[in-house]
Amino acid sequence: LEDLERSGADNFVIALRGAQNHGFKALYTHLVDESQLVKVYGQGPLEVTADKISEYFKYDSGARAFKSIHTRSLSAFVHGVVLNEGPGGSAGVGGRGKRSG
Repeated sequence: LEDLERSGADNFVIALRGAQNHGFKALYTHLVDESQLVKVYGQGPLEVTADKISEYFKYDSGARAFKSIHTRSLSAFVHGVVLNEGPGGSAGVGGRGKRSG
C-alpha cells in the first residue's frame, strides 16, 4: 500500500500471469499522456508500451473476473494486460519499480 501512495497516480493496470491464468504479476500506473505503463510493484519490466502487450482486459465487477476486450491500445477502459513473452516482455526484473529520470 505504501507503493500505491508514493506513486501519486490515479490510473492503475494489473499485469496478469496469462490469458487463462489471471493471477497477479505486477501493478502498473498508466501514464495516459505518454501511452505507457510504469511499474509500481511486482514482477515485470519497468516500463511497458502497447507493443509489449499481447492481450487487454476489463474487470467485470459483477462477475468478479477479468474479461478480454478487443483493443490494441491503452485506455481508461483497460484494467488488466498480459505481457508478451521474451525480451522486454514478461520476463523482466522483479521487485519494486521506480521510473528513472
